[in-house]
Amino acid sequence: MAGSSRSVRSLEDSVREISRLDPVRFVGADACQASGRRATQQRRRTRYVLHRRKRYPCSQERSRSPQKSRAGEPGDHALGRSQGGFGTKIHIVCDHRGRYVGARLTPGQTHETTQFVGLMEAACGMKEDGTLARKPDAVAGDKGYTGKTNRQWLADYQIQDVIPTKANEQRDPNFDRELYRKRNIVERFIGWLKENRRVAMRFEKLAVHFLAMIQIAAILRLL
Repeated sequence: MAGSSRSVRSLEDSVREISRLDPVRFVGADACQASGRRATQQRRRTRYVLHRRKRYPCSQERSRSPQKSRAGEPGDHALGRSQGGFGTKIHIVCDHRGRYVGARLTPGQTHETTQFVGLMEAACGMKEDGTLARKPDAVAGDKGYTGKTNRQWLADYQIQDVIPTKANEQRDPNFDRELYRKRNIVERFIGWLKENRRVAMRFEKLAVHFLAMIQIAAILRLL
């Protein structure tokens, strides 16, 4: 260092002791002091984060205003997981000309036989006295809609049963095979619905909105 030794001594005599810094704002400390002060700072930060969570809770803990319930909307939004994956099962009724009559949505794991009676009552129009507003001469469906309850419902309203029996059921000798071949009408109708991307992919979260899209697609087919 260039200069006289007296100037150096005067600098040494004028140096004052630096006051101890706050642990949160440490600078130029050695490794031991830094580690201890870092731990202190980390504890303070932890206390601050916990305090902040209590004052400003995250989105999972924040209380939300209850949403308005929509009429007819199931709690699971007609979504469920089956062997084919996660999705919705559509139960559709159409007439002999392939015109849309009614539909019902259920989660993918729901069996068809549990929806037959409710679907037919909605499609036929159940009156207050228990009679049907419109009654078909026959009802054809695949083996998934078989069952004693469903067949008894058809017999009570004197509707011809055109649902084939399973291997574990007693075979019906009066089963009309020629009439059952016309069940391809509803299969073709479902195939046409799948050509509509909005129906095939289901972009709607709510089941009532998805059912509305199916009804709109059925209306467009009649135009």
